[in-house]
Amino acid sequence: MAKERDTLVQNLTDSTIAFMRAWKSSMITILEDHDISPAQAGILMFLNEHAPISGKEIAAKMHISPSAVTQMLDALDKAGYLVRQADEQDRRINYLSLSKLGNKRVKQFQKIRNEFFADLASSLSDEELKLLTKIQNKMVDHIES
Repeated sequence: MAKERDTLVQNLTDSTIAFMRAWKSSMITILEDHDISPAQAGILMFLNEHAPISGKEIAAKMHISPSAVTQMLDALDKAGYLVRQADEQDRRINYLSLSKLGNKRVKQFQKIRNEFFADLASSLSDEELKLLTKIQNKMVDHIES
């Protein structure tokens, strides 16, 4: 019985890794058309939910090195996706949020993501989709508890 369980867990691991690789590869291809890296798109999506926030806080919450965050933020700022607001008490600290162009890009990325998942879901029945969602939510709850 334990050996069968181990095999099932290994199959889950393998299929999850394969899904993540395929997802990443697809997103890289899609985002190349938008002249933005998946990491930069991830920061824009993060800012959409957490702004205003400092670069230091982004690095900590996204588990990315501060130097990598600074490099990505500089590129996003240069592209016009960010607004920087200096802290009134400590002018060394800048709080970042999305510019109008940044918000527009986020909406584009959300649409792309939704279309991608709609296409994936088209290969599943409604029952399979409900079950997959239920299982994923249960696993997320377990990880976060």
